[in-house]
Amino acid sequence: MGGGPRTFPGGVSKWQWKRMQAKKQKQLLKARLCRERQIYEMRKRAELKAAVAELERPWEPVQKPPNLFSVCADEQVKVLADRFQKPGGFDL
Repeated sequence: MGGGPRTFPGGVSKWQWKRMQAKKQKQLLKARLCRERQIYEMRKRAELKAAVAELERPWEPVQKPPNLFSVCADEQVKVLADRFQKPGGFDL
């Protein structure tokens, strides 16, 4: 049996492996947040487009004014921001 030092996949040391894993986790988190931001922006764009489409038909009577900015989307932004708030911190 081999009596050499313990190595991780790729022949790297324990600390190099830990740094690689931490970097990979950071990249995955960054990609997930980017995707969440894209989904949020797509939904806001669709909401605004639908609201503007209603405004562009002046010949039709308006039953109710369009809601340009939904409350639920703003609440979602607050929930996303709260995930990064440290305990004991305060929201500006």
